[in-house]
Amino acid sequence: MSKKIDLCAEFESAIGGFNPTCEGRRDCRIMTRLGALDVSLQDGDDQPWIAAIWDDVEKAKAQFGVGRNAIEAQQHRLNPFVGKWNWHWFQYWPYQLKSRKADRIEAGRKMIAAFAEKVRELV
Repeated sequence: MSKKIDLCAEFESAIGGFNPTCEGRRDCRIMTRLGALDVSLQDGDDQPWIAAIWDDVEKAKAQFGVGRNAIEAQQHRLNPFVGKWNWHWFQYWPYQLKSRKADRIEAGRKMIAAFAEKVRELV
């Protein structure tokens, strides 16, 4: 079994500028103009991803829209029923699970940077 990809430092650095309220190491709440966004980095086996959920689902739907089908829903990232707004590393690397570990690390960094950029627009 390969060693897990550890992007914790990059994640914590990326969200640090938002002055999150943290409960534990990776469970953070970021206040935005849409309300509170709860965020954590999930360390899957070589597949890190960002778990995020909006408190105010209606404001999130107004901001991001709602996909009419599975492809649009994936592009919006937002689950319009519960407010989940998850980010996955493989969305930034076209070969997904077949990619080399170095490529997955780079894709994870791109995922974190894209997440931080999107949140920056909302604070």
